Amino acid sequence: MNIKKVLCKQIAALALIFCSANVMAFNMGDIVSFDPGEVGCIYPDNQELCDMYPYWSQGVVKGSYYAMDTNGDGQFSINERIAISPGPDGGVIIGQLQSASSGSGCLNGTGSIDQPWCFFASTGAHQTTGYPVVDNGDGTLDFRGWGVTWNGMPNISLGGADWAGDTGLATLTCSSVPCTTSDVYAIDYTATIGSGPFTGVRYQLHLEREVTSPIIKVSLNVAGGNNQECASIGGHEVSSMAEVTLLNGAELESINWSVDGVSAGSGENLAYYLSLGTHTISVTAFSTTGQQDTANATVNIVDTTSPSITADFIDNRTGVAISSIDTKNTSFVGVNISASDICDGSPSTDTIGGFSLVDGDTLKIQGNLNKVELTTSSLVMKTQASDASGNNAVTTKTLTIMP
Repeated sequence: MNIKKVLCKQIAALALIFCSANVMAFNMGDIVSFDPGEVGCIYPDNQELCDMYPYWSQGVVKGSYYAMDTNGDGQFSINERIAISPGPDGGVIIGQLQSASSGSGCLNGTGSIDQPWCFFASTGAHQTTGYPVVDNGDGTLDFRGWGVTWNGMPNISLGGADWAGDTGLATLTCSSVPCTTSDVYAIDYTATIGSGPFTGVRYQLHLEREVTSPIIKVSLNVAGGNNQECASIGGHEVSSMAEVTLLNGAELESINWSVDGVSAGSGENLAYYLSLGTHTISVTAFSTTGQQDTANATVNIVDTTSPSITADFIDNRTGVAISSIDTKNTSFVGVNISASDICDGSPSTDTIGGFSLVDGDTLKIQGNLNKVELTTSSLVMKTQASDASGNNAVTTKTLTIMP
């Protein structure tokens, strides 16, 4: 029986077990992606120092990078690291040659394996020529063809010069056996630069991928805010928009809405008529792999606007509003009273004090058959309109009665 020897090591930061084994890990054609390098302060407990000296206090603190021992101290210090990110190919393609061309000026080139990076003010990018990266099936990857283009030089060899004792092999540590491109893994490679102006300088490559589950996040924005004035009979049409954030490779499948627990539609936007009162708008975003997230908003439709009221004394013979009339024509005096409200289709009206009038009433003004002096020469009509929400409006009109 062939017993495969497995070497595992605990990586505490990720709380995962990484394993290397003599079984095939990556297959031909697999795209070995990697996390972008993140640059930060290498003295996290002394931010003031980092702010004062950003040039030498910055370095790659997480993710993928390459480094060069430019000071020759035999170490690859944090501030000697250059952050790299996957290029148009998505990373290293197992078994396939990948070329890159660098242009003049920093970051003006094009990459394949990684995005162009800047080193000593010139553009560079990694590539494989002559030999593609392949999995040896024993926990190592063949990097004999690894190299870079830089500063217009078509190929600087990083493939492991025999004279330097390099093997051209990278080590693969992975969270499962066999390793797949969806696992957590790290690829580490060192070599001595075999050509170009940095010949003999030590080089290090670190590619890593931290597996995290796809994440979908949704937030809800209600146009006009959570408290809105009634703007049509009985309520108001409210517009809402969903904003979806996709992380760790999540892909959006659908966005669904509900209002007060009842399905209200789908898509990024919702326009929905809400009646007076308090309502709950909910939106749920679904990913293609089953993750979902829901956001809620409470929307209050209120009516704080008073009705509009019109009240006039009129001459019934002409229908024209009047403010005065002589005594002999007082039998022709009538009233017009009307009210309107944006939210209430039929606000009520009433007169306040003295006598009760409704729209269209005719006033019959008469005196005692005996001689009685009027104590006033005018009539005052005070009218109120009320809507269903308790908002009131009052108007006062005066009719002068002339001898």
